[in-house]
Amino acid sequence: MSIVDPVTAALAAVESAMRQEYDEAKRFAPERVQQESRFVYFLRSENGDWSKAALRLCRYWKYRKLMFGSKRWLLPLNQTGRGALDHNDIEILRSGMSAFLPSTRRNHAATTQNLFATNNDGTNDTHNQPVPLLLVDLSRLPFPAGFSGTKCVFYLCAVFPEAFCHPDGVSVLYVVTSARRNQLGLHKELVSFILQGLPIRFKNIFVAQSYEEGKERLVDFHAFQQVRTLEFKTGFPPPHLASDSVNGTLKLVCETVRTDREYLPRSLGGTFDYSQFDDWVRTRISIEDCMGAAPPTINNFPPIGSLRGTNFSMLRLPPSEPIYHSEAAILTTPTGTMQHEAPPTLQYGPDTASVPCVGGKRPEKRPNTSTSTASKPRHTYQRQNRAILSLSEEKDHYTRINENLRRDNRRLESLLAQARLIASLHLT
Repeated sequence: MSIVDPVTAALAAVESAMRQEYDEAKRFAPERVQQESRFVYFLRSENGDWSKAALRLCRYWKYRKLMFGSKRWLLPLNQTGRGALDHNDIEILRSGMSAFLPSTRRNHAATTQNLFATNNDGTNDTHNQPVPLLLVDLSRLPFPAGFSGTKCVFYLCAVFPEAFCHPDGVSVLYVVTSARRNQLGLHKELVSFILQGLPIRFKNIFVAQSYEEGKERLVDFHAFQQVRTLEFKTGFPPPHLASDSVNGTLKLVCETVRTDREYLPRSLGGTFDYSQFDDWVRTRISIEDCMGAAPPTINNFPPIGSLRGTNFSMLRLPPSEPIYHSEAAILTTPTGTMQHEAPPTLQYGPDTASVPCVGGKRPEKRPNTSTSTASKPRHTYQRQNRAILSLSEEKDHYTRINENLRRDNRRLESLLAQARLIASLHLT
């Protein structure tokens, strides 16, 4: 009698129409599926319900394709511009509109240097792991976000998977000030994508308004607008936190949200500086650039336990070769469809290895008789494809800017003609 893997059984129980995108992603980008959709995170989000966790995992890939489109949905989530996020998404992400950081109610030893640190040791120690907090400040948006706000949540979920499925849940705090605010839109389906498809445990959503003397009515209006918008999207009104002083606002927010002063922005009386967020962005860019430029290498050296009683003079250590990830085999055809091409077969053996040093003699290199494969042209073609995609997006971006400038130019010319007509009438 064969033993069935419970994860496989739970995924097989999901209907095929809902599982279609997951099966497609697992076929063309298995590393991406393994990296972004570990079943344990979805299981925590559903409180240990295997069937619901499998359904949420399949929804993740279905919503990922809907959000990022058929050309980008299998690309990695990074800020390089060559992944799933386009230039507008990256600009909104780097603006600090959504800053993800932990609270310190359960970890008073945390300092401002590790605001963006996560528990990477694989444990689930709820006494030492900080409670997460997502700060949302729409006044930092450079332009209306549209779908980009939801795409940024996908990115943050991929970077902080452990924190987003924390047992205590994630608290979302909307910061409201007198500054001009761009809205995220009134798309209810985007909220359902986050609540039903991502491995997230939400605790509560709060709206906290700052105290600004002389601008109380403006801040009240912005807070009222934010509360009504969230009520329309989620179906329930979020708690509204307001006070008649800065100290009162700080105390109220700390007690209600269960956070500390160093994790709140200065507009609410806290000490959190967005320069820390900028440092985190620069760190992520460096990491993602390095990961994209140098793929990991294969380590074919046998385990230590298997070397007992082995004649080390007979070992042949194969040279390190890059791993050809499956995303390199995803090609975009002129019609926009995705095609899969098998990665090249890497061959190791004594023909390409050096004879190890025996008896103090210098090893002799054997001639390399391997023939060149088509891997280099294939990777060149893939890089050209990504460059063409990036250039086409830049072209569309500057085309829109050019159209706006032309429209403004026509309007200014019309106003100038009217001014000249009025001036000529007054002169006559």
